[in-house]
Amino acid sequence: MSNAIASIIEQLENQKASIERALEALRGIEGITGPAPTPTKRRGRPPVKKNAPLAAAKKKPGRPKKAQ
Repeated sequence: MSNAIASIIEQLENQKASIERALEALRGIEGITGPAPTPTKRRGRPPVKKNAPLAAAKKKPGRPKKAQ
């Protein structure tokens, strides 16, 4: 069992080395140095749970409700 795992690890390490060489070659063509920048965390609306106190605070006090 551990022999199979060691074999898989060796194969993955070989693939990793091949991928890194390919990335270096592609970056060399474009003149890019180093790894690509990581995307920044997207900032959107906070989850609804956090919006509930904000929504309550924005409501105007004393405003009469419409009669139906």
